[in-house]
Amino acid sequence: MSAGKKQKSAPLKTAIGCHNFLLGEGLGKILSEEDAVKVIGIFTEGRDYLEIKKAEPNLMLLDFPVFCEMEDLLDQEKGPKVLLLTGRDFLPASEGRINQLIDKGVVGILAHFTPSSLLKKAIRSISDGELWFDRKTMSNLAAQNSRSRRRNIHLTKSEQEIVGLLCQGFRNKEIAQKLDIAEQTVKSHCNKTYKKFGVTDRLQLVLEVHNHFPELAQVKAE
Repeated sequence: MSAGKKQKSAPLKTAIGCHNFLLGEGLGKILSEEDAVKVIGIFTEGRDYLEIKKAEPNLMLLDFPVFCEMEDLLDQEKGPKVLLLTGRDFLPASEGRINQLIDKGVVGILAHFTPSSLLKKAIRSISDGELWFDRKTMSNLAAQNSRSRRRNIHLTKSEQEIVGLLCQGFRNKEIAQKLDIAEQTVKSHCNKTYKKFGVTDRLQLVLEVHNHFPELAQVKAE
């Protein structure tokens, strides 16, 4: 391989846990259309996780019943990332559990009635090391982690535009395209805002933006 040739990243090894096997098969077929994803197994019960784990998945797409059955087996540090599929009644019943879900490796929450295009976008975002939570979830999480005192933090116009889009779930590449700037410029602005807020990752940054600049978090995507 020549020194200048970029090595293609390995497909994201994904396991699907769904109490309805037909639904799981449907999800598997949708994800099989993505070159960046390799479905390594479909299971219907949480107890099957120990067997699935031997295949070392990078990501698990789980519906809430299966997730509940295997929750005690999950660990943010040692286990795969989790994209959780939920119903319409999930968020009100789970507002106090968001931090616990993150501790179990949940990096995204997606409604089961979401179109397949959005599912693929969520998978790609997670593959890039980003998060996938809707605005209401982030607002609930921000409230749980709110500071008793707001700090005096100044954001430039460019930083405001970028963090506003970031709060909506856009990836760095998409933000760069929307603002007609280089992706590296987006990363540079993100790193600067990390330092301003005293955080080290995207989730913490989004939470701080919700706390200190709620008007930016409410900007609607075009």
